[in-house]
Amino acid sequence: MKKILIFTLLLCGVSSFAIDWRVGVGGSYSLYAAKGEKDVKDIGGYLTLAARESTEKLLFSTGFDIHYGKSKQDSAKTNFALGNYHLKAGFTPFSGSVKPFINLVYSWDWLLRDGAINGSNLETGLHMIGAEVQAIIKGNKSSIEYGAGYHYVFHGYHYLDKVRSSIDDYSYAINAFVGYTYELSEKLAYFVNAKAKGYFLAQSDSNTPTFSRPKTEHIIAMLEVGLQF
Repeated sequence: MKKILIFTLLLCGVSSFAIDWRVGVGGSYSLYAAKGEKDVKDIGGYLTLAARESTEKLLFSTGFDIHYGKSKQDSAKTNFALGNYHLKAGFTPFSGSVKPFINLVYSWDWLLRDGAINGSNLETGLHMIGAEVQAIIKGNKSSIEYGAGYHYVFHGYHYLDKVRSSIDDYSYAINAFVGYTYELSEKLAYFVNAKAKGYFLAQSDSNTPTFSRPKTEHIIAMLEVGLQF
């Protein structure tokens, strides 16, 4: 991640910079609703790792979250895993203590449910490109940031074990977040973030005779704490 950020900054003509690294843990709750099926509720924990550089006009960020927990559908309980990777570049024309950035974001999200359909594992993968508005309000030792974004699914799929079904029709995700950071020293800070993300997926194509997935909505709420250095 560090090499990606350094290379991007050099291309933009930025010769001096300091990357902020973030490590945190969090908890998540989600509702997974597929048309014609009973809703699934997920509760889990996750690890978040990220690197970010912001200058007066530019913002770059990359990182990932890894979730693991329990799913419940009626009385049936299984395990789930969820992951997200992002690469973000933003620009602001504004100066001062309040700066809204316009970000271009690539993200890869995936979800794995153990034994979700007749004992077989269900995996969903989404490659997305999107736009995000992110505002950062800086104080003396603290800062607040918040934002929201839209992400178009340009490549999506489901796997039931090794059988694939493509998501070809219009699908998207939206996200929102608010966070607080406080500097403990020149090189150390703690942060608290609240985040939410919703996926709205079209019915997958019946490109196999045995497997397709219905229209699906998946809403996730997350709360995390960690250190920045």
